[in-house]
Amino acid sequence: MKNNLILIVGCAIALGGLSMPAQEEVAGSSTPPFAETSVGAVAKELAKLDYFNAEPNWNAEYFIYLQSASWCPPCRAEMPKIVEQYEEMRKNGVEIILLGCDRNRPQAEAYLKQFNAKFPGVMIDKAATLPGYTESQYIPNAAFVDKNGNVLQSGHGSIIMQWRSIISQKTPQDAQS
Repeated sequence: MKNNLILIVGCAIALGGLSMPAQEEVAGSSTPPFAETSVGAVAKELAKLDYFNAEPNWNAEYFIYLQSASWCPPCRAEMPKIVEQYEEMRKNGVEIILLGCDRNRPQAEAYLKQFNAKFPGVMIDKAATLPGYTESQYIPNAAFVDKNGNVLQSGHGSIIMQWRSIISQKTPQDAQS
């Protein structure tokens, strides 16, 4: 797990459009933790971010960007279902990335730990660089993207529970694009 400076940031939407600090790269070696040709655009961009809680599955075929926060009752209601499905999702090539909408990183980290979530997180202000990410006006919100950032489905966070049907709609040829 990469440990970097803790940035005091929040969800721009939830906090009324506060300006956010510039993106910082992950501290350490300039060499990514994978072979450049082995992963898609999402993993390559994640390698530049200050993620917490766990390392992403660099070889995932699909990523789910989950915008969520500890202070959001619907988010908290969805989280146990998401955590329950995560290990099976990961085994099937799907990685969840929490886009933390809490006021600061310690709150976002505590949120994942409270639910014993094993997936990585980044603060929402870092999400703009992720391929396929689009800002949402509500949370929980999720975007299901392939490894190159092509959006397969997006909407309420509950779409995460549809992960099996979303990946089954993709053909092996589609997944390689």
